[in-house]
Amino acid sequence: QRRVHGGAHPLALSFGLFDKVVLRDCTLREEEGLDGLLTVVYNENGQLCTVHKPGGPPLSKEELKACMAAAKEHAAAGDQQLEAAVPV
Repeated sequence: QRRVHGGAHPLALSFGLFDKVVLRDCTLREEEGLDGLLTVVYNENGQLCTVHKPGGPPLSKEELKACMAAAKEHAAAGDQQLEAAVPV
């Protein structure tokens, strides 16, 4: 049996920007009609790894904070799932 070793496990969450609405974790079909994208990556320690927004409409400070909070929760939940799935 092998154990996963290493540092942080970065987990990304993407958001789609469409007509002043922010959509979470869009499907490929939804992405085709988006005005812009945002990707936020956190690791399991709650540390921000990166924010990537290649163009598109601007986000308000409140929208960006909400996306970052959702991505942080997503990373924490994903790390718990990873720990449960990988035997020690």
